[in-house]
Amino acid sequence: MNNKVTDYKDLKVWQKALEVVCDTIELVDMLPSGPAREIIGKQILGSSTSVCANIAEGHSSGSSREYNRILKIAYREAKETDNWLQVIKTSRKFNKPNIVKFAKKIEFNNLEVIKMLSSLKKRIQNLI
Repeated sequence: MNNKVTDYKDLKVWQKALEVVCDTIELVDMLPSGPAREIIGKQILGSSTSVCANIAEGHSSGSSREYNRILKIAYREAKETDNWLQVIKTSRKFNKPNIVKFAKKIEFNNLEVIKMLSSLKKRIQNLI
């Protein structure tokens, strides 16, 4: 089996981040409509999609220094995604069992992304 990474889509962290994005899209659709959904939905979709996009962009950046800089952005966006998941889980407006359960699943996967990004950043930093 060949474990060589030739494309960003081969990265486990990108695959996990994509899972977070796809689940987040579903989560936002589950939220009750209104101004809170519009604002929080836009924020969490923006931050989660940014994680995935930055991992892809960083992989093709051409230098370790630039890759590391972009991974730091992805890491911060993953932390922002975590923040919005906490808001959704805590808010009385969104506190429905199916929403909270799904948000917890996304939170678990997002925390995996955060750990993977942290590890990848350290490995890249050692190349600089």
